[in-house]
Amino acid sequence: MSRVKRLVHSYGKFIAIPWRDDAAAAQRVVFCVYNEKEELALRAKVDEFELATKEAGHEWALFDLTDTFAIWLSGQRYAKKYGSSPD
Repeated sequence: MSRVKRLVHSYGKFIAIPWRDDAAAAQRVVFCVYNEKEELALRAKVDEFELATKEAGHEWALFDLTDTFAIWLSGQRYAKKYGSSPD
């Protein structure tokens, strides 16, 4: 079984554990930590995480922040200077 498959399996078991009723929405956030070399494999399986979440009776929201920093930086006044001399 690949690492990503194991992560999906572990996530499915974890997300199925009932949440406390008194937990605020901000306390109901789950992060999956994975090896950066498996990024593409994980992205290909993200729908399996969604399915496991919904099967456990939870809502699903995917936030892909891949380009967020680059978009923010490109809108800055001194973006070209930052790129030419990043230190």
